[in-house]
Amino acid sequence: MTTSFLKLKKELKSFAKRVKNFKYTDKLLIVFLLTGAVIGIENNLLAEIADDEITNQIKQINISTANFRKNFKKAKNESNRLIKGANLELIQLMEQGDHVIKPIWASWQFGSNSYYNGWNGFYNGRGDKGNSVDKFFNRSNNAFARNVSPLSSKSRMFSPYLRGSLYGTTRLKDVEEPIVEWEVTPGINPRRVEGIAPLVLASRQEINFQNPEMPTFEVPDGDVEVPPAPVVPPAPSTPGRPNVIYRQSDYSNIKKKFGDPVLVGSEIQDIGSISQTNIRGTSGKGKLDILHNNTEKFKIKTSNTTFTGIEGAGHSTIFTYSNDLDGEFKYINDYRAIGVRLGGGHDFEIDNMDITSSGNIKNDILAGGINYKVKFFVFELNGINSRTSTTTLNSNSSIIVDSPNTSAVFLANSNAASKPIEFINKGTIKVRKGNSSATSFLSYRNTSISNFTNEGNIILDGQYSHVAMDGYAGGYEGYFMFRNNQNITLQGTDNNGITITSDHPSYPSGTPISIIQLNKPIVMQGKNSKGISLYFLNRNRKFEGQVNGTTEKSFFNFEMYGKNNTAIQIGNGTTAQSGTAKFENFKFKSIDGIGNALVRITRQSGIQFVKDGDNEELTIEGGDGNIGLNVQRSTGMVNEGVITIKESANGESKNATGIVSSAGSEVENKGKMTVSGDRVRALFAIKNGKIENHAEIVFDGNTTESTKGSTGMYANHGGIIKSDETTKIKVSKPKSVGLFAENRGDNASYLNTSKIEISKAEITATDGAFNIFANKGGEVKLKNDIILTTGKDSLTFYTAYTPFNPGGKIIFENDVTANIKNQGTVFYYDLNNAPVGTFNFSSWYGNNFVNNGGSKLKLNMEEGSRLLFLANGNLVLSGIPTNLSSSGPIEITGTGYIPAAMVNSNLELDQDVNLDDSTDPYNKLEILSSSITNSKVMTGTQNRQLAIGQENNNNRPASKVKLINNNKIILTGEESTGIYAKRGEIINNGDISIGKNSVGLYLTEDNRGALDAGKAYNNGLITLGEGSSGMLYRTDTTGANSALAGGIYNNSKIISNSKNAIGMNFESPLGSKEIVNDSTGEIELTGENAVGIFASGTGNYNIKNLGKITVGSATSANSPVIAIYTNNGNSLVENGGIITGGDKSLGIYGHSVNTLNTSNISVGKAATGIYSLGGNLNLQGKLTIGTDEAKGVLITGDNQTVNNDLSVINLDDNSFAFVNTGNNNQIISNTPNVSLKNKNIFLYSEKSTGNIINNTKIKTTGNQNYAIYTAGTASNKAELDLRQGTGNVGTYSMGGQLVDNFSIIKVGESKVKEKLYSIGMAAGYYDKDNDVSVYTGKIENTNTGKIEVTGKHGIGMYAVGNGSVAINNGEIHLSGKNSIGMFLDQEAVGINNGLITATSDAVGVIGAVATNRAVFKNYGTIRILPKAGVGVLVKRDGVLEEYSSPSATVPQEGSSNITAEVRILRPKLPKTGKELEDGSVEIISPAGDQIPQIKINGRTVNPVEFDIDANSSNVKITGEGDSGTQILEPEISNWNQKGNVSKIGMYIDTSGVRYTNPIQGLNYLSDELEVDLIIGPEATKYTNSKAIRIKESILNPYNYAILLNPQIKKWHVYSGSLTWVGTIQSDADGEQMKALYLVKTPYTSFAKDKNVYNFSDGLEQRYNVNALGSREKQLFDKLNSIGKNESLLLAQAFDEMMGHQYANVQQRTFGTGKLIDNEISYLSKEWDTKSKQSNKIKTFGIRDEYKSNSAGIINYASKAYGFAYLHENEGVKLGNGLGWYAGMINNRFKFKDIGKSRENQSMLKLGVYKTMTPVNDYNGSLRWTVSGEGYISRNNMHRKYLVVDDIFSAKSDYTSYGAAVKNELVKEIRTSQRTSIKPYGSLKLEYGRFDDIKERTGEIRLEVKGNDYYSVKSEVGTEFKYKQPMAEKTSLVATLGLGYEKELGKVGDVGNKARESHTTADWFSIRGEKEDRKGNFKTNLNVGLENQKFGVTVNAGYDTKGKNLRGGVGFRAIY
Repeated sequence: MTTSFLKLKKELKSFAKRVKNFKYTDKLLIVFLLTGAVIGIENNLLAEIADDEITNQIKQINISTANFRKNFKKAKNESNRLIKGANLELIQLMEQGDHVIKPIWASWQFGSNSYYNGWNGFYNGRGDKGNSVDKFFNRSNNAFARNVSPLSSKSRMFSPYLRGSLYGTTRLKDVEEPIVEWEVTPGINPRRVEGIAPLVLASRQEINFQNPEMPTFEVPDGDVEVPPAPVVPPAPSTPGRPNVIYRQSDYSNIKKKFGDPVLVGSEIQDIGSISQTNIRGTSGKGKLDILHNNTEKFKIKTSNTTFTGIEGAGHSTIFTYSNDLDGEFKYINDYRAIGVRLGGGHDFEIDNMDITSSGNIKNDILAGGINYKVKFFVFELNGINSRTSTTTLNSNSSIIVDSPNTSAVFLANSNAASKPIEFINKGTIKVRKGNSSATSFLSYRNTSISNFTNEGNIILDGQYSHVAMDGYAGGYEGYFMFRNNQNITLQGTDNNGITITSDHPSYPSGTPISIIQLNKPIVMQGKNSKGISLYFLNRNRKFEGQVNGTTEKSFFNFEMYGKNNTAIQIGNGTTAQSGTAKFENFKFKSIDGIGNALVRITRQSGIQFVKDGDNEELTIEGGDGNIGLNVQRSTGMVNEGVITIKESANGESKNATGIVSSAGSEVENKGKMTVSGDRVRALFAIKNGKIENHAEIVFDGNTTESTKGSTGMYANHGGIIKSDETTKIKVSKPKSVGLFAENRGDNASYLNTSKIEISKAEITATDGAFNIFANKGGEVKLKNDIILTTGKDSLTFYTAYTPFNPGGKIIFENDVTANIKNQGTVFYYDLNNAPVGTFNFSSWYGNNFVNNGGSKLKLNMEEGSRLLFLANGNLVLSGIPTNLSSSGPIEITGTGYIPAAMVNSNLELDQDVNLDDSTDPYNKLEILSSSITNSKVMTGTQNRQLAIGQENNNNRPASKVKLINNNKIILTGEESTGIYAKRGEIINNGDISIGKNSVGLYLTEDNRGALDAGKAYNNGLITLGEGSSGMLYRTDTTGANSALAGGIYNNSKIISNSKNAIGMNFESPLGSKEIVNDSTGEIELTGENAVGIFASGTGNYNIKNLGKITVGSATSANSPVIAIYTNNGNSLVENGGIITGGDKSLGIYGHSVNTLNTSNISVGKAATGIYSLGGNLNLQGKLTIGTDEAKGVLITGDNQTVNNDLSVINLDDNSFAFVNTGNNNQIISNTPNVSLKNKNIFLYSEKSTGNIINNTKIKTTGNQNYAIYTAGTASNKAELDLRQGTGNVGTYSMGGQLVDNFSIIKVGESKVKEKLYSIGMAAGYYDKDNDVSVYTGKIENTNTGKIEVTGKHGIGMYAVGNGSVAINNGEIHLSGKNSIGMFLDQEAVGINNGLITATSDAVGVIGAVATNRAVFKNYGTIRILPKAGVGVLVKRDGVLEEYSSPSATVPQEGSSNITAEVRILRPKLPKTGKELEDGSVEIISPAGDQIPQIKINGRTVNPVEFDIDANSSNVKITGEGDSGTQILEPEISNWNQKGNVSKIGMYIDTSGVRYTNPIQGLNYLSDELEVDLIIGPEATKYTNSKAIRIKESILNPYNYAILLNPQIKKWHVYSGSLTWVGTIQSDADGEQMKALYLVKTPYTSFAKDKNVYNFSDGLEQRYNVNALGSREKQLFDKLNSIGKNESLLLAQAFDEMMGHQYANVQQRTFGTGKLIDNEISYLSKEWDTKSKQSNKIKTFGIRDEYKSNSAGIINYASKAYGFAYLHENEGVKLGNGLGWYAGMINNRFKFKDIGKSRENQSMLKLGVYKTMTPVNDYNGSLRWTVSGEGYISRNNMHRKYLVVDDIFSAKSDYTSYGAAVKNELVKEIRTSQRTSIKPYGSLKLEYGRFDDIKERTGEIRLEVKGNDYYSVKSEVGTEFKYKQPMAEKTSLVATLGLGYEKELGKVGDVGNKARESHTTADWFSIRGEKEDRKGNFKTNLNVGLENQKFGVTVNAGYDTKGKNLRGGVGFRAIY
């Protein structure tokens, strides 16, 4: 059948080719087939016919209708028969037809579907996931149940529910902390004597009151300094007649001697010792030396030199000569003064040569009757008329001119030599001697232009030298070109760049040409040098010309760096010249020079600098005293150059001037001028000089000196300046002026009026400058467009007018606008000679100003500006005009300006003043350096008000400014001042009341005044507000009259009840000033932080209090109230008055102090009577001290002596009489008797260099007193009676120095429970917490001393610490029960040479105690009579040495004289150290109270300490680098909820926040003999340290509990935390806990395998790097809280933290990609195509999950949504096609772990495919599809994990990517019209990888090493399909698929590795999923309804993997 169809198709195509308008299509074939039209008519339509028969056949068809019908019927019958036999084949053929006729345009299908996956089983993984994972464990609320150790006998009382070491994949080792036993035995614990800390006084801030802002306008004196114009030095004298000769010849030779044959070359006896040769150095550097010796001859010597002679038109080499030359030649007659002559029209080279001319040349040589001035030429170049002569000095060669009157290169052209000569310097030319030059030019009757080009270096470093000279040999016109392309430097003095002397008037005139092209500048570094010297300028000289057919122009280019240099000088100062001379293309610079001038012109006319060239620059940068144009005695000068004066890199220009016109000169400026700098000037016209400016000027001048300023334009001595172009002038600082015209009158030759006329100008003056100054008859005329701006402290107009001096004139030709800024001033007038109280402004104005043509002065007044400034008047307030008229020539706009100001005047305030009222006449005034007397009431309520204030100026005496208050000043605002004066006298006779941060009387002193200095007197009442000072004084260190006496004096009252007040405030660096509170003075300050007298500075002044000072109480001892304060070590405080201070106050704070017998100082609680920082103290009078560690006298300096002759000393409880904390200080106490109450210390000395001598009898009436407490030496020579009270100590030595007793010390009772020991003499201090001896001491009871111990538990002598010594040479008598004669501790040494005896009723006494390696040496007698007495108690390695007699040298046991019931007693001490089995933690704890050594992994660790803060009584943490963090009660968690005590034992809460609370439940211990002492981990919450020490003060309640349970003999000590080891440190006697220790067990100790070890190593590294309170610190707190009975929680925490979420990253990525694959496959297989180009788009949502029985693999559910796109291009052949596809998906994973971790994965996948069928498969039933794809995805992981009972988290972002290829083979078998079977098979290869994962945030962040996976997945299956038509173009389609798939790659068990971030820990493996090699059987059922517009699909399926049941529904639309 198929063959028949192919044949028909072929025949129909053949027919179509032959018939017009007939086109073959497959559709036409089907029509023919169905109609039967072509069957059986082979010989008709489809027969082979020729082209010419077609027409006939068509006609035959039309005619033979009947025939056709017959044949048609026959064909139809045949067709029906065939169709019935091949129905299926026909259907397939129709499908081929449908495929052929599909539209070629694109079709679109849109759809959406949703899928659900539900796992009813688990992935068959490793099978080791138990039921105990992923769950919370309930912890017990009982602290003992959680923390009891499994090793404890008490552990059986609790359930082991949470014991275990395996969780998930993590197995830990059992780490057991050893339990130590502490056996408590009673013992003796004497009181530890604490050191006394010195008083800490907070640094007191000095008052920060700023001087009130007063007018600083200084009276101008008319002496604005402008330096005179520099005098142009005279021109150098013209040289005499030189011996010069030149030739036009062409000859080459080397001469030997005149008259002798030549050495080599042409035999021509003419000029030149050497002629026309190349000169080259050979065999090294060649040398040619020309030697002069002041004779008539010179020598030429050479070495290593070859001469090559050139001669003739062909430039032939005529000789080569290499022998050394040594010839002598005459300057005159022989070959003349020429070294080498070069010419003849040849090119010569000087190569590799050093050529030198040295020595002295004889100046005058007589020859032929002519006296010659010898000039010598190293090289002379001559020209000829046929060829150019050229010479080159190569870069490896040099010419050194070290002889006078020498030119290195002489270019001499003469007569008919029409060709130029040229010299090119590429080497170095140095000129060092006078009147010498690098080159010189001569043109003798010759106009060809000689050329010198510098391509190398030319250096002038001598004096009077030249770079180039023209007219060198007699003044003939010069024709030359000098070009510089490299470096020319003038370094010496008086040197010249280019000197032209050929224009001398005595020489012939002509039209010379000088082309000076300085392409690189001539640099002038020396001084007194000139760039170009034109002493006589020929007006015909041209500076341009034709060279080789090109016009060459000059470029004048100079840079000056030196001193007194000139770029160009025109004129010699003596000869006048006229005529026009133009200069163009110039660039002159002075950079950091001094006294340089860019242009100097003298006695010339018609000189013009025009801008026709490329450069017109005149620049001054930096430097000092430089001038742009300096024109003297010259007219017609025109400048068009741009003048710039500005800063350089090294600073501003100073004293620079733009243009100077003097001595009748006339200058017209047309070039822009920009000037800025220090003391600069733009235009300067003096001595009848004139300047007309027609160009823009921008000027910005200032000054750094007090006597000189900047001036924009200055005219003097008849000078005239006119300017009509835009001008902007800005001047600043005093002595600077914008426009300044004056007739100085100091030169009778210049009597014309100096004038300045200006238009189009903006003139600004700031910071003390003047806008316009017309002085001494000078005139300033302001024409049109004038704007003036006057800034702060500046003056607009000044004329220096007085009634006897007319001053200058300021003329207004047109309206002038003046803008007056704040504190700027318009007019100034001196009233010195005016009548008192009168002032006529209109009359004064008319004498100084002229308004022409109705012009007006328009004033724009800013607030705070001044209109009028008056000086030297005597006025009353009611008589001063405050509102000047605005009529007439002045118009005023603005508000808030000051109508009038005063200076150097006297003003009486004769009416009340309201400072708040801006219209008050007083407030409208501004007053400076004047006297003011207040006779009325002044009030103000605003801040920063000043009632009366003045500052003196110049050097006026202070008495010239008197400020007197005779009434009232009331100021309630803040930062206000009653009366202020600078160098004045202040007298307050009335009342002054001030508010906050204010001053009553404020006096400052600058020491500039003559005759007297400033003083301030308070004779009235001053009332102060908060932070205010009654009297304030400050003085400068400088000033010519600093020796004058001055200061402040209080003769009356200063009172305040506000805080921070100061009565008298004084600061002085001078000894001439003083501060006195006189006998009638009273200062009463009751507020906080107040100071009666405050003195500072460095002067050696006296501070005197003869009156009464009372201060209140302070809230802080470090911010006390102070009666007298000074920080000045040079001052002396004298007190003869009464000082009364409250609590925490200071009576006197200073250095040297003297108190008189009238002195009475009394201070309250925590106060100090006298605090001395240095100097001696001589004390008399009375001293009364309060309680709370108050101190009578405290000295802190060095080398001080205190002579205590106080008659009365009263001490309250807990106070000190005398305290010394300095070095080398001595206290001598001579007060007769003193009584000590409670906690008093009479004499205290902190430093070992101190010395105390006590002659005062001391008696105690209370407890805990010390008579002498010292680190230095001390001698007690008076009786110390300590019997009354407990805890009293006679003498205490703590500095290793000897303290001896020569008198009687009586010792009372000790209270052992409170550790209050009464001791006669004590030495040393030992820090038991740190096991270190802090202080050592030495005490001796001399042979005259006696210590009587009458109270029980009293101690005669006590010494502690290595180095401490107690010696008894006298007698110790024990009569109190349980008393001790000598107690020696911690390696101290005790020596008994005397007698220790006890009475019979002194039961339980001990003669001596030696403990902790202390040594007791007994030479004397110990006689203990009572029962239970002990002779010597030896404890803890104490040593007893017995000597038979005081003279014995060898100890012998039992030999000494000891008598007692127990002669010697030696008890034992416990040990509490422990070590873990693996050695990771070791606590080495010797017996007793020694501080343990802690080692973690073999490294010694110092613990942090928990202790009680002495200031707050709170717990604080201290340790290295720790700042003492306090712990508060609310911070403690409920780690211990069930109390501290049970029958198990006692639980110690180590946080210490409840250390003051009594221990609850002590009754539980009443029947126990052995119990556990469990140390809680609470302290670990507040530190990152791995070792912690809990100090004794926190353990007091627990020690108390131990004392209350003496029946308990053993305490089993361990830490309650699983991860910590704990133990105790006992006291010296093993009775009490001195400290607890907690040491962290390294997490690595719990590791049982490498992976857990690596993880725990990182965890360990992270432990101590987290901020307290941070989440990661909280995580470690949770680990620390795991009890000994909860080990399973640690295993769980480790497993949770190890990142199992990352175990199957690849599996999740692979699965997400598979979801996209399924959707793409569905688009391809289930959605049929509607056109040749088909586009299929769908959105989808998928719910999936994963369950596994593998431990470490976390189950998860996921929800994905996305879209898929497929583009198909079908081929012509059915079954063939290609296309591409894309998919994007967002997959959200929800892990089913405890923390409910989440991950979001976004993936993009792109792919291409191609489908092919076999060539002969026309139905496309067998299809092979090849596809390739790639993907990239971005993952966001939020990992959450459980640690104990809290969820922690970490977050990461990472990227994965991959690629895959797939092959699929499908065979479709049609079983019927509606059914088919489709077996298939596929193989897909995929590779993917993810990048390194780094968790960025969270706790215990992990890094996961990037890893990959690969998939090899095969699949086979069969699909059954049924299609049932339902309606037109609508079908029901059902598909059932069965398949099997198997993964052969590595997707699950991929071996990912991780480690902790920010650690050095190694990687640990995260175990992955077991690979599934069993494969998966799956079924799929799809039922859908579809037509040409839409489709609906329902699907279901099942997977054996995970027992997954699938379902979904979808919809699509077709366009």
